[in-house]
Amino acid sequence: KSDRSIDAQLQTAYVTTSIPPSPENTQGFDSALEQICENVAEEIRQGNTVIVLSDIPDMQQQKRVLSASLAVRTVDRYLRNAGLRDRASLIVESSEITSAGEALKTVALGADAVAIDPRVALLSMGCTTWEASEPTIPDDAAKRASNIFSSWHEQIKKLMGGADITDIRNATANPYLIYS
Repeated sequence: KSDRSIDAQLQTAYVTTSIPPSPENTQGFDSALEQICENVAEEIRQGNTVIVLSDIPDMQQQKRVLSASLAVRTVDRYLRNAGLRDRASLIVESSEITSAGEALKTVALGADAVAIDPRVALLSMGCTTWEASEPTIPDDAAKRASNIFSSWHEQIKKLMGGADITDIRNATANPYLIYS
């Protein structure tokens, strides 16, 4: 099944896009995506209204990981076909979202929201070295983080304006935005 933890107040489920390594695991890309879709659908049927689709690897388990940014398109279509898409919000948590363009692309592919890998956030704040639990954070880290996210906000507005989209909700599950 899926790796998950549930926050009872928000009814949130976490579904990873990882594939356990094993000699008998000959699961191809298509069947791995199908399994992820089934895991997400099952979480929605169990009453979860927020699904976090994550490709942030668990370094201790050394699993292969499919891109959550790309898997969200297949998950979105699967849920629409199953009549479940309007019952939950999809949040993509990905180590691949490192720019405003990647964030908007992920929304265009079907995510309702994106969450960046905490390591990307630390790098944006100027952290150059850190241990797993004790990052070295510069004194101006809050200002740097504010600057990067303000910059992303402006970039996303420009990208949307170039595609003649005025509301982010009109960008959700709109893959044509990627090609415009």
